Amino acid sequence: MRWVLWGTGVYGRRVLAARARLEAVLPGAGERFFPLVGVCDRAASRQGSFFGGCRIEAPEWVRTLPAETAILVALAQPDEVLAVLRGWGIAAARVFTMQSFCHWLFVQCAPELAAWGRQTAGTGGAARRLCAWLTRASALVRGACSARAAASGLSLASAAGVLDLALSDQELRQFYRSVTYEAASRPLRTIALHYPRFHNGGVERVISAQLPVLRALGYRVVLLLDAYEAAMSYDCPADVPIVVLGRKDDGVLAWYRRLAIACRQYDVDGVYCHRYLLDAPLLPWLVRSQGLHLFAELHSVFLWWVQSRYELLRLLLRQAQRCAVLSRVDARFWQIEGVRAVYLPNPLPMPDRAPAPVDTRRDVYWIGRLEKTQKRVFDVVPIVQQLRRTLPETRMHLFGATDHPAVVEELRRRIEAAGLEDAIVFEGYQTDLEAVYRRARVCLMTSRWEGFPMVLVEALAAGVPVVMYDLPYLEVVRQCQGIARVPMGDTAGAAAALASLLADDGRWQDASRAAASSLRALARRDDQRQCLRAFLSEVAPALQEDEEAEETMRILVDTLLDWQLYPPEEA
Repeated sequence: MRWVLWGTGVYGRRVLAARARLEAVLPGAGERFFPLVGVCDRAASRQGSFFGGCRIEAPEWVRTLPAETAILVALAQPDEVLAVLRGWGIAAARVFTMQSFCHWLFVQCAPELAAWGRQTAGTGGAARRLCAWLTRASALVRGACSARAAASGLSLASAAGVLDLALSDQELRQFYRSVTYEAASRPLRTIALHYPRFHNGGVERVISAQLPVLRALGYRVVLLLDAYEAAMSYDCPADVPIVVLGRKDDGVLAWYRRLAIACRQYDVDGVYCHRYLLDAPLLPWLVRSQGLHLFAELHSVFLWWVQSRYELLRLLLRQAQRCAVLSRVDARFWQIEGVRAVYLPNPLPMPDRAPAPVDTRRDVYWIGRLEKTQKRVFDVVPIVQQLRRTLPETRMHLFGATDHPAVVEELRRRIEAAGLEDAIVFEGYQTDLEAVYRRARVCLMTSRWEGFPMVLVEALAAGVPVVMYDLPYLEVVRQCQGIARVPMGDTAGAAAALASLLADDGRWQDASRAAASSLRALARRDDQRQCLRAFLSEVAPALQEDEEAEETMRILVDTLLDWQLYPPEEA
């Protein structure tokens, strides 16, 4: 089989690097088993140059290729290209994604490659080790649906990396239905908290608040990150070591090895995973297979997880001894699905001062990640348009960063088209949010869904009333005051609610006092130290007691119906 590579970005470079490493150990293997006859790329600026010794062609060139030529779509998001290839009538059997290519490599190619390598390379140390590793990896993947998957001769970390690369979602589901573990019996003394990063996000702020609490409870703590930028990151206690694993996409096998090494180096007894498990689907197996405790936490509402990969996610969560969720509604949903889910409130700030005095400014603060689908940041434009008809001097301040610069560019275009350049101010990413809340009079939250929005909690703690689209499943919404709720997407209603608070000092004072006092009461009840201690111990079921179980179930059903009838759409 001859190959064409579609894509010259990160994944394309990795394919060439892997081929080069194979050639270095087994000369001739790359040309024999992966003969590269061409490269294409959609970027016109790259066409005509060379990549891997081949001239980069326009995508349409692949339509002229012989039927025996295979196409490797070396892209992180291949769906659009796959649709194009289908539209051109190219047989699916000829088209490979990175995952299906790895599956082909380990299941079909590796045995033949290893046999060829042993015949041609003799007994050379590196070649012999590579052939043995390929044989074991192939046996592992081919037997991945058996309960003896770990008995391949590979280390657990290498096995996790190979399975992550090679197994489809369906095969992963079969794998997890078959595996069993010994119960973790070691005392829980050292906990590793894992998340990809430690800056610019609500999850990261939750972790930064959990770290000192866990230390105060007597646990040794390690922070495992894919990347760390000290200048932008939240504060970390000096006695909590930070281990950088590297980006998983830069090397799956190496990432799992570093994870296993870190757990051994710091004598970790349990891993508390805040990461989206579908991004690292063999992490639960690796942790549990080493006899470690595994705790998971979901940082978004259950609605977001009901998607195409939901069945796999449910199986991954079932591997955890306990899974923290952010509301009683979430806990009820996941318990029905067989997950040992426990409502664990995020750390709540305890208001330690009286609400700010009446301020005559007419400014509104929007705080969060600048994003269009979940956060619906584009909605600020029509809201400010309508608000300025009543209060012409009002300004909207946007605090936050974005992972997608195109979103900010589009937002700026909409602001300019509405003539609101002087009314909507980009304040950028801020680490000292306490100072921001001290200046705020009213906050606006336009999210389509949230799990436990720290912006809402921190605003109420500072005595800042909040106008938001209604999210009835949120614990803070169910139990706190100082919140004006309007129907989802009702920009006119949001503008009217803001105008009411901005124009009426008495109404604002009442809302400010109610916000701080109700949040104080909730913080006393949901003491983070007590809740975390219970979650990490065997008394966690006590956290599941719900005195409003009937109301919780009603909200769950209503929310599911609303999500199905009015699914989230891009603004």
